Amino acid sequence: KIQVLGQGMISSPTNHRQDNMELFASAAADLAARVIAKQHNLNMEEENDLGLIRSITKASQEFLDRATHIRTNPQLLESLESSPNAKFVVLKKKASQVLVQQDDTTKLVPLSKTQLAELVGGEENIPQATFLGMVKSLDPSNSDSDIPYFGVNNPHEDGDDNTAAASPAESCWVNTRTHAPLFSHNDNALALHATAYAQWQQQTRHCIQCGHGPLQFIQGGTCAKCSNCNAMSWPRQDPSMIVLVQSQCRNRVLLARSPRHPPKVHTCLAGFVEAGETLEDAVAREVYEETGVWVDQDSVKYQGSQPWPFPQSSMMGFWATADPQQEMKLDEEEIVSAAWFDRDEVRQAASIHATTMDHQTVQQLLEQDDKLSLLIPPKGVIARRLVDKWLEQT
Repeated sequence: KIQVLGQGMISSPTNHRQDNMELFASAAADLAARVIAKQHNLNMEEENDLGLIRSITKASQEFLDRATHIRTNPQLLESLESSPNAKFVVLKKKASQVLVQQDDTTKLVPLSKTQLAELVGGEENIPQATFLGMVKSLDPSNSDSDIPYFGVNNPHEDGDDNTAAASPAESCWVNTRTHAPLFSHNDNALALHATAYAQWQQQTRHCIQCGHGPLQFIQGGTCAKCSNCNAMSWPRQDPSMIVLVQSQCRNRVLLARSPRHPPKVHTCLAGFVEAGETLEDAVAREVYEETGVWVDQDSVKYQGSQPWPFPQSSMMGFWATADPQQEMKLDEEEIVSAAWFDRDEVRQAASIHATTMDHQTVQQLLEQDDKLSLLIPPKGVIARRLVDKWLEQT
């Protein structure tokens, strides 16, 4: 479904390509700002509102270029890592936590190399960094474009979980799994990219070919090379599926709660794809194994995907339909409860904006309102995208 939110016309007195690119980019940014101002009831004449608009448009104009061609150029990698504008996404607690702003935990705090050295007690203590890519801007006039980013897993695991004095602003550590979905698209990409490689490096100790080692992480930390047989290996990706099962009338959805989820949190059914199994067959099998419900034949439709490095999944999302009158038989080791929810129930749950996969956050929500009957995953994860897309359907 495509909706026109705004439009404009520009004219140029020249045929100079670079001048026209800058003119077009400026006009596009101005149009985006006006659309955002209208949607958020902001006034472009007010300085405070204008600052917020600028921060929103700037975030939307940045993107992560993984620049894979740079990985095989060790001299360039060394130069980029030593450059004064290099930034480091810092992880800790076996790469399960990431450094963010204390006053806004949805924003990463990337450190300079100097700040990172202060954090780990000296430049000699900085562990091998993983090249994440170059953060670029769609705005050609942005002087902050092409910033090299690296991921580092802080070896000082026993430090204070809540503060890091070496950061350029007040900062804290948060659980990447529960908080990354609330990050901007670019920060989410950086955090998950760094987490995936850090966890793989921690878990990869022996050669997959000969079983010996030690291993050397080359190509910017993205490839493991055996010192014994020279075999090279890369991070494993486990294919998994997640599905929003809808009633045949499309007015209800089947959501379930697993034992690891906080109370009241129900989400889409998910599972791993077996060897030699199609994605569509995996959807039908997992839904049946976990709930006893058979999805309708040929109803499984692909909707999108998401990296999920917890520990190393590539998750593919689907819609499917099923008869809600089927008797449910839950796999009690995997599922605590499952039920069909209507649009009003799900829409009410979608109105709650919080890190609902975090147990402490959910406990606070239930203390504030003990009548809450349903919570769903936060925006930013594919389960929520599947649900929101269904809610948009009339």
